[in-house]
This record gives sequence, C-alpha cells and structure tokens, in this order.
Amino acid sequence: DADLRQVGKNTLWVASEQIQSGLSRLTQATALPIVSLDDRYLSADNRLGISRGVDTQLDDTGYVPRVGYPSIETQLAQLSGLGREVVVADDVVFSGEMLAWLADRLALRSVKIGGVVCGIAIREGIEKLNAMGIGVEAMQTFEEVEDELCERDFAVVLGSGRRIADLDTNALYFDPE
Repeated sequence: DADLRQVGKNTLWVASEQIQSGLSRLTQATALPIVSLDDRYLSADNRLGISRGVDTQLDDTGYVPRVGYPSIETQLAQLSGLGREVVVADDVVFSGEMLAWLADRLALRSVKIGGVVCGIAIREGIEKLNAMGIGVEAMQTFEEVEDELCERDFAVVLGSGRRIADLDTNALYFDPE
C-alpha cells in the first residue's frame, strides 16, 4: 500500500470477508443454478475452472482450464446439464471480456447466462455485459480502476498467477513496466 501510494496511486482495500458475504447474499437471492468461476470466496456445487493462459514466453494463449480441471469443452458440456439458464458468480468483474466469451460459448449449447453476481464490479465490465442483456449485481462497484490486485497475486497457492499452457502449471510473473 505504501509503495503504491508513493508512486501516486490511490488504493482501497476490500476484505475477503466482504467478498465472501456479498457473494453468499447475492447467490442466495436466485433460484437459478449457480456456476462459480471463483474457487476462493464462494462454495458452490458447479464450478468452471477457467483462466487466462500464457505460453512460456508469457504471450497470451486465450482461455485455458485451471490446473486440475478438465478441458474447457468438457466443463461446458457438464454445465449444459444444469438447464437453459444459469447465474455466473465471480469475485471480480473487470472488463467483462471473459464473461462475454463464456456467454457466447454457453449460447452454442443453448444455455443463457441469466445474470452475474460478483464481489466487485468495474463499470466497463457492467456496461459490456448489460449491452449483451446480462445483468450484473455486485457487492461493490467502481466507476473505473487502473488495476486490481488480489492476495493470490502475491502468494503461491493453487490457482494463483497465470496458467502456462505448455508446462501445464501456473506461475506468478510481474510486468517490469
């Protein structure tokens, strides 16, 4: 926090307990099946283990399954059995890109994302999803942020970092710029 403030950044900390309680409250308010993209803040029966991937040169490889999960296609096929409409839960909705991609992939299987619930949402992501007809409910919203950091960005725990597809593992890395 002090280092970020020294370089002119304004920081705001959101406790994990706030995200947990917000996600719990928001998911209890729906009768639709919940599909969780988060494996830290929400206990859910239906999970989708998806991450942004990089290759060994740290170039983007698109969306890949998290370590320990089957292929994305296998996971999507399993979710298709939940019904025609689901609610997706995640800790943070930033740009909405991954959820928009997921909505398109599920639509190919005749499954609609009936809504998104999250701990934190950024206006850009909300607007992208709203334009697709997907409502977003968040515990806390922000008009804009420069970046978001999570404790997993600084700890080597299962699921932290980026998935390195060629090595079938996750790793932490930092952009020196």
